[in-house]
Amino acid sequence: MLRIYFIVHEIFEGPGALEQWAIQRGYDCSFCKVYLNEKLPENIDSYDFIIVLGGPQRPCTTKKECPHFDALEEINVIRQFIEKGKAVLGVC
Repeated sequence: MLRIYFIVHEIFEGPGALEQWAIQRGYDCSFCKVYLNEKLPENIDSYDFIIVLGGPQRPCTTKKECPHFDALEEINVIRQFIEKGKAVLGVC
């Protein structure tokens, strides 16, 4: 079974049709709701695929501008997925 990890940055930028697609196929979905200060995974081995959803943030967004968003931490998680040959999808 495919294990998908969604990073959701804002309440108004949900997974929508992507989540429905995954559910219809019986895939396991996990979420990090960044806007609720949920932590990104420390161990990505539990996941096969990461989907990074959009929002107003950018890689240069600071903690002062957006206190719940840590660009460097998120870039590190995405880099780990890439280095391990796992699927990565970014949606803007």
